[in-house]
Amino acid sequence: MTFVTMEELGNYVQTVGITPQILSQANSIVESIAGDISVKSVTDEVVRLNSRNIGKLKNVREMLPLVSISSVKSRGRTPFGITEEMLPMDSIDVSEFGYVTYYGGCGLSQMIFHSKPSALLVSYTYGYAVVPDELKMVTSVIASSLVKRKMDGLKQLTDYDMTFVWTDDSIISSDLRTILMKYKGV
Repeated sequence: MTFVTMEELGNYVQTVGITPQILSQANSIVESIAGDISVKSVTDEVVRLNSRNIGKLKNVREMLPLVSISSVKSRGRTPFGITEEMLPMDSIDVSEFGYVTYYGGCGLSQMIFHSKPSALLVSYTYGYAVVPDELKMVTSVIASSLVKRKMDGLKQLTDYDMTFVWTDDSIISSDLRTILMKYKGV
């Protein structure tokens, strides 16, 4: 994933000495910590409900937002076995942290047999369509640090692989690491 391009780099740091290869390495370092934050779709994720009708979408968190919900189905047990039925979108609410609150409503067979859904099947889209500015800034600073340190903490294996000495604070300071960890999955 590309967090910052050569064209955007000048908005954050001086670009002297930063080559496309170094920028690619900086992007790889950021992705190895923050992960891929681009927009993705999930189909029919099973959300188990607790006794208060609350569950959790595993991919949505504070720093990786929900973009949209495309469908919600209830999964419940009836005398005919486990049934799945479409629910109206207003039957759930999703917090910024990915917690799903189920407000009621169920499919016809679950309504007839008075069964409460044990889980929801939620199809949704999450992630960033545009990379946040603070990740662009962190990537730019790391690229600049790689040039300044002449890659002392970095050993090039191929164009696509590298090992990195994470204890080298001159490349990723604790402040930058703190920003990156906000985006890292739990």
